[in-house]
Amino acid sequence: MPRFRASLNAGVVTAAEVGVTKKETVYHGDVLNVAARVQKLCKKYDADILATEPLLKVIHESKHFHIERLTKVILEGKEQPTQIYKIHRIKDYG
Repeated sequence: MPRFRASLNAGVVTAAEVGVTKKETVYHGDVLNVAARVQKLCKKYDADILATEPLLKVIHESKHFHIERLTKVILEGKEQPTQIYKIHRIKDYG
């Protein structure tokens, strides 16, 4: 079975439609760069899902998942540390 890893971040994203014949929607913004860099840390922290502090300001722990505060990391291209969290799915929430 394949195993997927993901990261979650929150912030402002710019969306644009490009192309004349074949139109595509493209997304830009630092929020996407941070999410991509955090996703690369999933293997290091043995996590299926990592999240950033801006996301944790808009979601809260529930009966479906548990949030574990990990550490602050300096991401490539950043000077300020980013707090990351590991999100655990609670398997028996029936």
